[in-house]
Amino acid sequence: MKRKFCVTLLIICGLGFQFFLISSAGNDTINIYDLNEQQTAIQAINELYSGNPEKAYILINEAIKVEPNAPQLYNTRALVRGALHDYYGAFDDYAHAIFLATDYPTPYYNRANLLRDLGQYQKALSDYNAAIAFNFKGGGAYINRGYVKLEQLQDIEGAFSDFDTAIKSGDESEGAYYGRAVCNYHKGYYEKTISDATKAILLNYKNPDAYLIRGQAKIKLKQIQSGLQDLQWAEQQYNQLLDTSGAKKAKDLYIYYSRKGS
Repeated sequence: MKRKFCVTLLIICGLGFQFFLISSAGNDTINIYDLNEQQTAIQAINELYSGNPEKAYILINEAIKVEPNAPQLYNTRALVRGALHDYYGAFDDYAHAIFLATDYPTPYYNRANLLRDLGQYQKALSDYNAAIAFNFKGGGAYINRGYVKLEQLQDIEGAFSDFDTAIKSGDESEGAYYGRAVCNYHKGYYEKTISDATKAILLNYKNPDAYLIRGQAKIKLKQIQSGLQDLQWAEQQYNQLLDTSGAKKAKDLYIYYSRKGS
């Protein structure tokens, strides 16, 4: 089971009237146009967050009928269509939002997240690049691009640069620290791995991946017992998440290093 720490699926930000949502990629303030149908649009987003995408779809269509040239509404409907597994419709709406406002970064970012979920990593990378070029707010685009580089392209240096940029720009999130920890581990910087993994754990003490990487880094530094404890904790958390492959990996590493250290 692959967990993603920083994919923001429900972000609407842009250009005018304001309402507030919390995003996993950076606690952004959400801004969109000053629309006549703003309340309908807000209701649609609330329905989407509440797990009612069908009702959200009806509401956002009503808003689009009144404001047919507002790009953020098409971005919103794309999110709704994605939740409904209407991926072709979602891509059409993202494309139309971009057509209406070429330098509007949010549809690039949201489309990149959908492309990443669908396994289209090179296209996702291109859209993350565009979101960053158009100054997408927060570090989410850097973090998510970092995971594409790390997990799919094996570009450790590129991924490290993205995670590092996000952290230095103020997005000190669990996903950013964990991603940088993995990069540091691959680069052989085990003290830095432990530091970043610990910061990720402080943000989410139930993160099994962070314990797993920290445990391995400790063992590399001959901190055997502490490292084994982290591997045990990782296995427990994987089991709670019903992640059998993660639990098996943690258990196998624990057995291997226990025998090696004995």
